[in-house]
Amino acid sequence: ATTTTSSGADNSHAAKSSLSLLSAGSIEKIAQGGVAIEHNWLPPDLVSALRDDARYLFESGQFQPDGLTNTARSRSEQGFTSNADRQTFRGGADFSSDVGDAAARARFA
Repeated sequence: ATTTTSSGADNSHAAKSSLSLLSAGSIEKIAQGGVAIEHNWLPPDLVSALRDDARYLFESGQFQPDGLTNTARSRSEQGFTSNADRQTFRGGADFSSDVGDAAARARFA
């Protein structure tokens, strides 16, 4: 994976924090208010797992209208479509809910 900071420096061999998907340099840059760019920072298997999880959660009704939704109006009156909906996953009690692929979400968090 190629890692590039906002200064354009290539850190592809930068050490990764043991608990982070980002390099230590990127974490430091972000913590200082900077911008860090890491190409391919999510492993393909995690991207696939998160995509599958989101589809499963949406199809099983786990997404709820967010704060921008006007519940007094129907979905069609608000311009909702299956491709452009304003809903978020609430995860029951929290993000770490055991609904769906909680392990994939934990890897991302």
